[in-house]
Amino acid sequence: MESKIKFSKDDEKKLRDLPVSALVLFGSRVQGLARENSDYDIGVLVSNRAALEDEKKRKNLYNSLYDILSANIAKLTNIDIVFLEKTPAELKAHVIKNGQLIYGDPLAFATFKEREMIAYADFASLREIFQKATLARMA
Repeated sequence: MESKIKFSKDDEKKLRDLPVSALVLFGSRVQGLARENSDYDIGVLVSNRAALEDEKKRKNLYNSLYDILSANIAKLTNIDIVFLEKTPAELKAHVIKNGQLIYGDPLAFATFKEREMIAYADFASLREIFQKATLARMA
């Protein structure tokens, strides 16, 4: 697993002041498939869901995180930030399987994993029906 993101004490203080419970690196950088110009995929778990419901608060949070992350990555590259509470089930499943906690509370990440695995299992039969219907239309 490749994680070259290390936060300074000052950045950790900035992160503590934000409604963030965890930052999770996922994608090619964790899977060992990254090239020099590969992007950084960062999943965010928030400690206060209201930060996601209000568009202005969400944009401010995104911009603050982008500033902190880009200063720590310290090279010109794309940084993709996603709020995990608002992502599709397939992406959540990928983060659960391959994600690496780079900041925050390990319990928050573990709780997210548990909650989403239960939800994913609960909807397995519906996903199967949808996939079969989609394939039938394509045939």
